[in-house]
Amino acid sequence: MILGGMAGHSKCGQTKVAVMGVMLVLAGCTTAPKPAGSRIEAPLPAGESARSNGSSATLQAGPGAGAMLQKAEEYARVRRFDLAITTLERALRMEPRNAWIWNRLAATHLEARNRQQAAHLAIKSNALVSEDHPLRALNNQIIARARK
Repeated sequence: MILGGMAGHSKCGQTKVAVMGVMLVLAGCTTAPKPAGSRIEAPLPAGESARSNGSSATLQAGPGAGAMLQKAEEYARVRRFDLAITTLERALRMEPRNAWIWNRLAATHLEARNRQQAAHLAIKSNALVSEDHPLRALNNQIIARARK
């Protein structure tokens, strides 16, 4: 009886683990939408990659950083720039070569009226993309607005 109960329990546990595994795989297949709102936004296709100095940079955030981007946008929408900035900095620790996250952090600092920091972060984002990349134009807008 005890062995039969253990076998059933083990099978149930294996089923839960299998379901969790499938959920994780499916979660990894989704892409987080780029934040929208009144802030400077980039008309970039999801998953577009950028190259600079022979090293790879990315514009598409993974699931963890993508969720943080969304949360940061929510914070910015309600003008909690301190929380938005902290959240974006956490996303950058996950994906330090993500030019899009650097751009969003620069735009958030600009909104929070941290002009010098906004310009610095936009320059960092530009360093991760090629000369003709569309994100560069958005970064240049941030730099120009920060220096007004």
